[in-house]
Amino acid sequence: RQCNASGDPPGLGRREARRVGTSASSSLRALERPSNARAETSHLPRAQWIEVEDIAALHRGYLREDFARIRASGVEPTLVGILAESCSEPARNYAEWTQRACEDNGVSFRLHEVSNARVRDTVRSACQDPLVHGLMVYYPCLVPPTNSIGDW
Repeated sequence: RQCNASGDPPGLGRREARRVGTSASSSLRALERPSNARAETSHLPRAQWIEVEDIAALHRGYLREDFARIRASGVEPTLVGILAESCSEPARNYAEWTQRACEDNGVSFRLHEVSNARVRDTVRSACQDPLVHGLMVYYPCLVPPTNSIGDW
């Protein structure tokens, strides 16, 4: 989309831009050229506002198609999440969002809530499970220290 004279996209003033987490004016001002450079750069395209939701929807569609093909071949794509007892509330929320995203895209999600001492064993077990295709460990998790990396 084209921007108005203040550098904001149409219908999105400075206040609304801040509300969605960005300042459209300041982002676009960074792209402006000094007035003495306009002659040399006038052939370059002007900055445009991009609707990221449209791009995201397109890619979500591709993912859904890919996961549908995988399921049609007899494989259930599965992601395991590991949430240790020391995890914070934001980590728990992130795990819930991950589960919703998986469900929306046709991926099975299994969340394991474990004690700090069981994180390593749960990671090992998930890595050895042929039905698991991905693994997320939500931080912070206060895993007891080991003597060497080989203990993992």
